[in-house]
Amino acid sequence: MNYHNPADSGDQRHVLIIDDNPQDCYIFQRHLQSSSPAFRVTDCASGREGLAYLQENKVDCVLVDYHLPDMDGLEALSKIRSKINRSPAVVMLTGSGNEAIAVQAMKNGAQDYLLKDALSARSLRRAIQGAIDKNELQLELIARQQELTEAKQAAEAANSAKGTFLAKMSHELRTPLNAILGFAQLLAADGTLNENQRKDLSTILASGEHLLHLINDVLVMSKIEANRLELRGESFDIVRMLNNLRDILSIRAESKNLIFNFYGVETLPRYIYADVGKLRQILLNLLNNAIKFTDEGGVTLRVRAERATGEMLPDAPADGVLHWLHFEISDSGQGIPPQEAEAIFEAFTQSARRKSIQEGTGLGLPIASSFVELMGGELRMESEVNVGTTFYASVKVSMVEGATLTEEENVQRVAHLAPGQSVPRILVAEDRYDNRRLAVKMMRGVGYHVRTARNGREALDITTTWQPDLILMDADMPGMDGIEATRRIKTSVMPDVCIIALTASAFEYQRAEIIAAGCDDYITKPFRREHLLERVGQFLDIKYEYTHEAQGQENLLDDEAFRDEEIQFLTPDFIDTLRRVTTELDIEAGLRVIEQIQSENVTLASKLDRSLRQYRFEELAKMIEKWERMR
Repeated sequence: MNYHNPADSGDQRHVLIIDDNPQDCYIFQRHLQSSSPAFRVTDCASGREGLAYLQENKVDCVLVDYHLPDMDGLEALSKIRSKINRSPAVVMLTGSGNEAIAVQAMKNGAQDYLLKDALSARSLRRAIQGAIDKNELQLELIARQQELTEAKQAAEAANSAKGTFLAKMSHELRTPLNAILGFAQLLAADGTLNENQRKDLSTILASGEHLLHLINDVLVMSKIEANRLELRGESFDIVRMLNNLRDILSIRAESKNLIFNFYGVETLPRYIYADVGKLRQILLNLLNNAIKFTDEGGVTLRVRAERATGEMLPDAPADGVLHWLHFEISDSGQGIPPQEAEAIFEAFTQSARRKSIQEGTGLGLPIASSFVELMGGELRMESEVNVGTTFYASVKVSMVEGATLTEEENVQRVAHLAPGQSVPRILVAEDRYDNRRLAVKMMRGVGYHVRTARNGREALDITTTWQPDLILMDADMPGMDGIEATRRIKTSVMPDVCIIALTASAFEYQRAEIIAAGCDDYITKPFRREHLLERVGQFLDIKYEYTHEAQGQENLLDDEAFRDEEIQFLTPDFIDTLRRVTTELDIEAGLRVIEQIQSENVTLASKLDRSLRQYRFEELAKMIEKWERMR
């Protein structure tokens, strides 16, 4: 090994020559040091010697001869690229103009290929500098690609962690919410409830549904961010859907004394093909916001259909006609300042004025906007502070002309199994006591035979001995979970038994895993009693007898109400005491004063006693107000 270094080599480029011809090495060394700036030069007589030097020293460029005593130049080049951490620039040298060698050298990673006979000092120096520049650019590109790869991996890891967290959050929130809403549904069917109890129960149900909507909004935003949204088209009655929305939201509008109008519904073709869930969510979010942020005046929805051109919606009926549905939602609310107009379409963002409402998550508009775009349209807004706001949403749908869809019947409640049928056996596998008890009450309440299991192992054992007709299987249980239990039951115990998974997961990939395990269907928690019973009935071919939910409620309210003659019976002293009781919430004092009229008016005393024990102070306050008016 020979070193040919000029006096000052601090900032000079270092060139390694790998060539067993001393004369060639001398010529190259003279070329590289004959003009300024001079290169620092080292030469090695074999491939192994050159590789050993590269392992220990930093080199900017290697001139490697194709013909070496221990290996050819291509092999040396490959080893330089694979074994040297910071790979230098490489220029292949040869005494013959073999094009195949040149091509292979460039493929193996050489920056240039030179013929020895044609080299001048200038051309050699230019080739080396060009090779160094090209190599540094390539190394920089590789470094950037590595950074991007690492950033992508970090983002994927973060998304995976986020997905795991959301799945866990969904399960942990939906599972207790299933018990809250489920038992509230069962209580709502109790004919002994009075008006005040029904109002309280309605508050519980509404609050539970609101919490469920918030959970769903967060999960929908995660799907939007992951670009996992997809359309699910179906034919439906657009007029009925809009009328239902009006009925649902008019109660809230009326509570704020707002004018609430829909225009143009009667001009629409009745049946359309689209993603009804997403369309309903778009309108619900926009109308909810309009009502929420409007204190005076009103909220108006206008809708019209317009013939559209372009490709038909995927899987739409062959006789469908492509249309635009244009919606305009206007309010007379606070308005949105121009500087905040764009920000409100960002997730978890609200305008400064709207933050004062202290309600919602700031996801309604981003979700609506994403859904509108997914349905082929756009959502835009016009607003003026202290005048109001108008949102314009256009979506593509297919008008299904002449379709005949079955009208939904009035909401009915399953009362019990219809007579003349064998009573099926239902196994409920659920680790949470409250949810297990809820499912049992729902099933036994209509007449099914029911047994329970607390985990997948118990479900497997009971299925083996009891042979149920259908299993309601919680997917997530300790020990052997519902998915593994389903696989084993379907594989070796009862291949034909129907299994419906009960899952708190809101993610499609987890539901796909449930179906892949062998479940015949799945129901997402929290589930509705009627939906669960209908799905069970469909799989078992069971018929029910029904009753209307409001049946018997009117007589109940009449029996509970305070009659005028009863109110007139009360004395001023009694009313004063009762007023103090309702103000101070002193139930014991109220019960003592009620005892004073027990012997004279048993019915009135019983009603007052019941109102106090059930904390119906608002009802008592209204009764006192009526007494005062009657005076």
